[in-house]
Amino acid sequence: MPQIIMTANVVIPNGPKFAFNPKLMVEAYDLIEIAVAAGASDLEVELPGSTDGIRFLAIQSDWFGQDLKYKLDAGGSDYPLDQPLLLVGEGAVSFFIASGATAGPTSLFFSNDDASKEAKVQILIGRDATPTPP
Repeated sequence: MPQIIMTANVVIPNGPKFAFNPKLMVEAYDLIEIAVAAGASDLEVELPGSTDGIRFLAIQSDWFGQDLKYKLDAGGSDYPLDQPLLLVGEGAVSFFIASGATAGPTSLFFSNDDASKEAKVQILIGRDATPTPP
């Protein structure tokens, strides 16, 4: 069974420090690597499998900013990919899924308003391949 190991430190100088080192067991994972061309609009990226059972979602890019955007469904709102997106656990992922189409997003749509550079985007999904029905 695959294990996703995360390590993050959040530090505010002369302030609080948080160390995160969770380990998450999943039955399967999917890695999607795409190039979002300069000037691209609504590039559809199909998410494999069902949104049921997703326990981990990460979206990483080789650059971030207001010009790189994603949305959860074709007619939905754009969200800037201005930092890496990391959702860990059923509770966090449920916010993402509830924001999409009725049954959760089956695709993500990426746009790149920067006409001068391509974005290399990676999407990592960890899931239970045999989720328990509600």
